[in-house]
Amino acid sequence: MSEVNFTLPVSEVTTRFAGRSTHDKLRIIELGINLYEKGSETYLSWDNKETHSQLESLQKQIEREKERFERERGELVETITQQQHLIQHIVI
Repeated sequence: MSEVNFTLPVSEVTTRFAGRSTHDKLRIIELGINLYEKGSETYLSWDNKETHSQLESLQKQIEREKERFERERGELVETITQQQHLIQHIVI
């Protein structure tokens, strides 16, 4: 994997950041980017109530779909597990 190097001014925040593991630094950066982009979407939507409403609706739809997929995944895992147990009993 390639690396990106950069420097930051010394402050309490950057010192705390510098002390983190590479794994944690990547997670912090990813979280920061996601929050920044979410904040930009929110800021833009303040000027447009319709866009804000559509964005909220889509986010709720995404959450419902994620929940549905997780529920279906759990059901499939349970079915597979039951079938594996049945196969084991047939083989024995």
